[in-house]
Amino acid sequence: MSNNTENSTIQTPVFVGLDVMKFICALLVVYLHTYNHDWGAVGEWVHANLSPIGVPFFFIVSGFLYMKKLQESGEGKKEYFYHYLKRVTYMYIFWSAVTLPIEWMNTEIAHGDYSCFMKLMYIVRGFFLTGSIGIYWYVLALIYNSVILFYALKWHKMNMLFVLSCLFFIIGILYDGGMIRATILGEFIHVVIGSERNFLNVGLFYMCVGGFFAKKDLSMHRFIIYLLLLLCLVLSSYMKMISSYRIMQAPLAIVLFILAMSGNFRKLASVSLKMRQWSTALYLGHFPFILVFDYYLKRGSIVDVPVSILFSLVLFYAIYISFPNRYVRIIYG
Repeated sequence: MSNNTENSTIQTPVFVGLDVMKFICALLVVYLHTYNHDWGAVGEWVHANLSPIGVPFFFIVSGFLYMKKLQESGEGKKEYFYHYLKRVTYMYIFWSAVTLPIEWMNTEIAHGDYSCFMKLMYIVRGFFLTGSIGIYWYVLALIYNSVILFYALKWHKMNMLFVLSCLFFIIGILYDGGMIRATILGEFIHVVIGSERNFLNVGLFYMCVGGFFAKKDLSMHRFIIYLLLLLCLVLSSYMKMISSYRIMQAPLAIVLFILAMSGNFRKLASVSLKMRQWSTALYLGHFPFILVFDYYLKRGSIVDVPVSILFSLVLFYAIYISFPNRYVRIIYG
């Protein structure tokens, strides 16, 4: 969930909205993973319609900032690419190592009759293709897609890549909706990639969208943005009643991104950096808490959300205070 902290351009007020929205989306992701029915009808609506757009928004922001920096780097594109790739790879390896014991335990529970070799292959597949455990597929997608986007830009194939990403995205929607699961393609996604949540069927499309916006002026009247946001929410509520194909996640995340870029967030510039750090801390830190206290959370209540948030922030500041900055950057990008 890293977003180029070394890039001084990102410190300018025009990007404050991205930090604010990323923090809000990080809260939504925590809510998505710790949701309990005690939140009532409103909580159910937020869980169904707002929480799922958190990760798509992260992808759009990551694609936007990554492509913008590549475009501004001139002859230094390759150096920035290697720097970015190294940073997200280190972050992925760290969090995968943290959750590896639980991944092995889950494999034992789900596939206890497998041979040790097959269990090892299952772990290897998880690390290289499905994103280790749960949410860290997002970081793995950043690794793969940063390579794909770099070479597409280098070879002037961005338009072709965007078309392909749309195709992969549609395939992911069809798989999620159960339309192609009985086909060879569906079986390939299930066995090899694990699910539609991967770098090709989800991550590539949203990062390409962010890359597209990196070349555009996103100035838009806020009334129009709010109207589009309201329309997307209404349609999302309706689509949720008739299907679960995640059709409205893309327009919702895109409109939210435009709002973040076009809205006036200058008054929050002083806390922009903190919000950026908190969003990363929440996203990466709350999942180990869920895994460790899974027994409690399955029987929990509305306190699970604030407790997860508190745990993630305490963990972040404990690491921030206890370790040199170079190690903090490895852990949190």
